[in-house]
Amino acid sequence: MSWFRHGNCPRYLLIKTRSNSILIAAILALCLGFTQSGCVGGGGAQSAGFTRSSMGRFRAQIPAQSTRQSQPSYNPKTQKLLTKAIQQYRNGQLKSAQSSLRTIQRIDPSSVSSFELEAHVALDLGNREQYIQALQSVLDANPASARLQNATGNLLVQVGKMARGIQALEKAHRLDPRSVQFTLDLAAVQTWKGHTPEAIKVLERATQSHPGHAELDLALARLYERLENPTAAAQHYAAMLNQDDEATGLRRLLARNLYHSGQYQQASAEFSRCWQTSALSLSPAECIEYGDACLRMDDFEQAQAVFDGIAKRSINKSREIELLRCVCSLNLGQRTAAKAIIDSALTTWPDDNDFRQLLSLCDTEAAG
Repeated sequence: MSWFRHGNCPRYLLIKTRSNSILIAAILALCLGFTQSGCVGGGGAQSAGFTRSSMGRFRAQIPAQSTRQSQPSYNPKTQKLLTKAIQQYRNGQLKSAQSSLRTIQRIDPSSVSSFELEAHVALDLGNREQYIQALQSVLDANPASARLQNATGNLLVQVGKMARGIQALEKAHRLDPRSVQFTLDLAAVQTWKGHTPEAIKVLERATQSHPGHAELDLALARLYERLENPTAAAQHYAAMLNQDDEATGLRRLLARNLYHSGQYQQASAEFSRCWQTSALSLSPAECIEYGDACLRMDDFEQAQAVFDGIAKRSINKSREIELLRCVCSLNLGQRTAAKAIIDSALTTWPDDNDFRQLLSLCDTEAAG
């Protein structure tokens, strides 16, 4: 949170203006207008959607994979029936496929493939309870399969069986703790449930085994933003940039988190790199933060360039931006430029006291 929200007026404002409320009000108005829609950490949907969920993969995999012999011993009769059931399923003969699968399960109650296919048949028939029962059977028949525990756990979560689903996802993670996808899936569901600190612990442990893994760092950065911890978020964005130094989008996110954590010098440096690549790469909210960071570093020349850039890009003139441009000009000793900005502003806001105070200040300096 920036100085203007606490009313801490910077040194350059106290020296150069008669009323420190002018610049404070200008920055406050800008940030209320821009950062509510574009602030760091804003948008729960974005933060919650950091993974490529495996929900849906399971459904596509099972019919193809059910042709394999999953049972400990090969049974020609059940294998023949399973091939028949798969063909019936593919032909849309769901009831017939269901009947074939039940015959297989009477012969061999441990037939993993039949339970997998049964879940699909039940889903297509709209039988939710039978679908859930079939998924549970898959879990029971595959206690040592991290892949099936993970995929089935995601499906159970999807149909609202959260406790069972999380239990399966946790088991998959225990069986294969080095799987990045299993880690991301578990963390995604924990976040969905509102257990963000637990999700962070899972992800942080994974980064120890996979240092510099972009998906893990991105997930952590998003979650730290959700917890309003920009310092930690910045660390993970920086880690991603170590792998891809040309990623301007990541650099913008790093700069914003540095800014919101009070690291204004570093934020200004990162914003500057984005600005040099393309001034248009920065959003209005990011430009405001960049300009504020420059002001805090007494870099009035760059702050002026930033605010001038915003003014040129804006369709409508902004009172606050014009105030900031004027203050930068005054700090740079550019009285003529400042007066030109004020004169133009007064044609739009003829009764504005702030601009009239700044005009009085220009006249005083000229007389001095």
